[in-house]
Amino acid sequence: MDGNKRNPARRHPYRGKKAFGTNATPRQNVASSAQSPGIPRVATPPLTAPVPVDTPRFADLAKGNLLHPELVKTITEDLKFDHMMPVQAATLHDLLANRIDCLAQAKTGTGKTIAFLLPAIQTMINKRRSAGSGVSLLVISPTRELALQIAKEAKSLLQRFPQYKVGVAIGGTNKNTEEKVILGGCDILIATPGRYKFISTIPEGEAQTHDRVPQHLITVPTFSDVTAGLVGSIKSEVKIEGAKNGILVATDVVARGMDFPGVTNVFQVGIPSDKESYIHRLGRTGRAGAEGRGTFIVAKCEEFFPRHILKEITFETTEADLSAKTEVVQITEKMDNQSRTYQAWLGYYKGHMKPMGFDSEELVNQANMYARGGLGSPDTPTINKTTVGKMGLKGTKGLNVVADPPRVSKGGRRGGGGGGGEGRSLGSGGQGSLSNQSSRGRGGAGRGGGRGGGGAGRGGAQREAQW
Repeated sequence: MDGNKRNPARRHPYRGKKAFGTNATPRQNVASSAQSPGIPRVATPPLTAPVPVDTPRFADLAKGNLLHPELVKTITEDLKFDHMMPVQAATLHDLLANRIDCLAQAKTGTGKTIAFLLPAIQTMINKRRSAGSGVSLLVISPTRELALQIAKEAKSLLQRFPQYKVGVAIGGTNKNTEEKVILGGCDILIATPGRYKFISTIPEGEAQTHDRVPQHLITVPTFSDVTAGLVGSIKSEVKIEGAKNGILVATDVVARGMDFPGVTNVFQVGIPSDKESYIHRLGRTGRAGAEGRGTFIVAKCEEFFPRHILKEITFETTEADLSAKTEVVQITEKMDNQSRTYQAWLGYYKGHMKPMGFDSEELVNQANMYARGGLGSPDTPTINKTTVGKMGLKGTKGLNVVADPPRVSKGGRRGGGGGGGEGRSLGSGGQGSLSNQSSRGRGGAGRGGGRGGGGAGRGGAQREAQW
């Protein structure tokens, strides 16, 4: 069959199949012959667009072993496919060669089913799991009709692989029959949401933490007041006594996969990336029915987040205690990582300019005020030319741009440091010291700061937590 001249083209899986009865049309016989016990009949709509002639050919997938030779024969010889439909041409190669995730949208009848079934079946074959050993591919369909159609096309693609079985689980059918099909050896299962049972893996007492844990919202005038507001809140909350009580300062790393029992309060400083991150952070307190609370500290220009993003959460507004501001500035003035903190601030809030109503110049202006008022920096911290370019702030007024440091030669030092360090600021390495100014493992501006504890290099600011 010349697939290039057919206009409009017929539905892929059943074009070109021979009829088995003398008085039946090819399409009618295919519809009946492609069925198998356990999968009800379903009409397959025709393609709504002609098959193009300027897209890659299915036979090209045999190059580089992207697709199993028998699958290629099924496509080209049994189903008589030649050129790919646009959605197939746009996705198949990347799905097969690069194994990427893909979200595709196309009109009905343009070949989407083949576009996701072929890579999925190829992956199943690559895994070399024995047939009938369990479900290898699960397809979720929004409707019964589409589920049956997908199952029918899957069987057509697997006609040269009879060892693999296709099953369906949809509403309005006998559950016992479907269960027998699955338990009898189902490799590909196509189902509708109505056949799924929701299984919660969240331990009892942890669900909906944000609905039952008291949450306080503290708004400070500027970013320079955030740290002082945090200190004031902590002073009113706890009194540190030896090792029985303590404060953990950390990034989001503690919100996922780490458990600290007995956390009484989670202080969130600054806006998180999204609502889910806020809830994950809050979930460290009040666990398993225990008492706890949350405190969210934001600058005035960050109020959009609790007001709009977290509009379903009820906050108790708490007045900010900024009495510690002078003390905070006295401490930050002595810190020697002001430049990196300044750069980190710019990099993070660059992604939140629009909801805060900032343009690039206002972002830099806010960063400079934070550097002077919050970090105690007498001058605007320097920032490398390359870093400015990567941030998309090239040419923005107010930045103190300096030339990039010379690259260290291959035989020179690359931020020495101890071998067992954790990539903390300013090259602390060696034995895992938490000090910001450890003399052991201190290196130059190399690139080894992330792992072996070198200098203030590319990974030097990756400290995630300190007690």
